[in-house]
Amino acid sequence: MGPEGRLIAGPDFLDMPIARLTLDVTETLATGKWTGIERVVRRLAVELVNSAEGVPPVRLVAAIGGRFHELNATGRDRLFNPGAKVGNNAHAVGNGRLRLLATRILSYAPPLFLALQARQKERRFAPLLGSLTDEQPVDFSGGDVLLLLDSYWAGTSTIKAARAARRVGARVVSAIYDIIPITHPTYMTTFLKIAFPHYMLAALRTSDVAVAISQYSAAELRRWLGRRLPTLPISWFHLGNDPTTSEPTVRSGPVTNYTMIGTIEPRKGHNRVLDAFQGRWATGDACRLTIVGRRGWIDSETIARFDALAGESRLRLVHDADDDRLADILAETDAVIMASRAEGFGLPIVEALALDIPVLASDIEIFREIGNEAILAFDPDDSLALIAAMKTLEADPELYRARARDFSWPSWQKAARELLAALDRSLRAAPTLDTSRRLTKAGE
Repeated sequence: MGPEGRLIAGPDFLDMPIARLTLDVTETLATGKWTGIERVVRRLAVELVNSAEGVPPVRLVAAIGGRFHELNATGRDRLFNPGAKVGNNAHAVGNGRLRLLATRILSYAPPLFLALQARQKERRFAPLLGSLTDEQPVDFSGGDVLLLLDSYWAGTSTIKAARAARRVGARVVSAIYDIIPITHPTYMTTFLKIAFPHYMLAALRTSDVAVAISQYSAAELRRWLGRRLPTLPISWFHLGNDPTTSEPTVRSGPVTNYTMIGTIEPRKGHNRVLDAFQGRWATGDACRLTIVGRRGWIDSETIARFDALAGESRLRLVHDADDDRLADILAETDAVIMASRAEGFGLPIVEALALDIPVLASDIEIFREIGNEAILAFDPDDSLALIAAMKTLEADPELYRARARDFSWPSWQKAARELLAALDRSLRAAPTLDTSRRLTKAGE
């Protein structure tokens, strides 16, 4: 669709109308995490900051008390340097008794809970963020573009700060990774089911445009918004991949070592994968499975199964793998399995194929967009379908190794350029709106 449908086409480079680009990195800076969205935020931020010709000046900011502050040298070190020992992440873990009280409040009075949660989070974040940013808030004016690149739905004061920036002339862009808490709420915590749509809509009502990390996520957002924000332009781009610094491992012979990468949570499909492998082990198959991922949420059944299989020599669990450990694991891997029922992208697919590793992936729309013919697809709700896909791979591994070798994907540097182009397209298509953001209300 073109501008009339408010869903804009894919990557295409135009002259940049952006005088200055401001990137929100609040949540990533505060938590100190290097996985998931935080990893994407860091990679895009470093590429945009270090880009040369044709890229507007870039500022990195964090929201404190409803105003954006630019990162100081210490803050930039924490953002970009994995070895930086700046602050800690203890503020991100709440007291167990407080969490229990919060759950009760959430059950009876969601708006009150969200207000209290935001206030408490601000109190935890502010001291650390204050040490990582300049004392005075940044200024905004016409020609400035503020990109909400981080997890603005996490309950920080980012959206409040974005409103303040827009009142003085800045154009605001919301990045969209996925809307899984809205489209697949059964896989989410009670907090995310309530907080995510609340903050997402608040951010989009404050935004001139939105930019998604895939065509699929852009289309999902457009469907959900419907009449809520019918004129909001939505563009998209694809995330990047780091080019390998060494030659991929040359694989030959039979396929026996499989690896699954991703947080252990219900939508990732760990249970179905375990069903498949236990079925094969029961018949004497020698295949092995390594699961790389931290323990997530609301998946006690899978955790219990892992605990019961603690003595199984053909199963290896790695909950805290840094980049070097993951690289060692992938060097021993014959194939990667992605069994998710819902995703916004699928970076492990890109990264595995870039290392010439065959990929077995759920037959879902986003994986078809990313992997196309390079992946071997299966029904994520059927463990027998996964077994069949594994045996197809094992019967002719060279065919799928060749598909992996033929796969190519843009670098993070190219992804940053595509992001800028997506911003350009969306901003050119954006309607002229006053700063009150008085648009159609949800449900009207």
